Formats: sequence, structure tokens, C-alpha cells
Amino acid sequence: MLRGTHKTVVLSVLLGSFRAFDVIYFSTHGEPGGRTQITGTYLYNTMLGDGRVGYASAAAVLVLLLALTVSAVQILVQRRAR
Repeated sequence: MLRGTHKTVVLSVLLGSFRAFDVIYFSTHGEPGGRTQITGTYLYNTMLGDGRVGYASAAAVLVLLLALTVSAVQILVQRRAR
């Protein structure tokens, strides 16, 4: 009975983590030792801090593809449930 709820919660947390950049960056900058670093702050620090723009761009494309895949799976699962 809770299967639909679990799917919704997992996807909300996963996609919500992509939107947490401002909170993490302005409060801790991913410190101490990168323990509070998320994907967005990692890409930002790699591009501007380390100057590895190509690497950060490739990683950003992979994150985009991951988000699109998760969204597509969610849409397919919801259509089959109807």
C-alpha cells in the first residue's frame, strides 16, 4: 500500500538534493574536508577552484543525464500504474 508513497519520497529527495546548492555553499563551502559537499558544490569548486572546466562540464552533463533518466523512469512507472 505504501509503494507509491515510497517512490514519491525517494524521487523527491533525489531531485531535491540537486536544488540544495545555495544552502550548502553559503553555509559550509563543502567543508570540513568535503564532508558536506554535494554534486553541485563539487562541480562548482572543480570548475572555479581547480580550473578544470572541461572535467566539470563533462560531470555536469552526466548529472543532467542521470536526472533525465530518473525522471523518465518515474514517468514510465506512473503511466504503468494507471
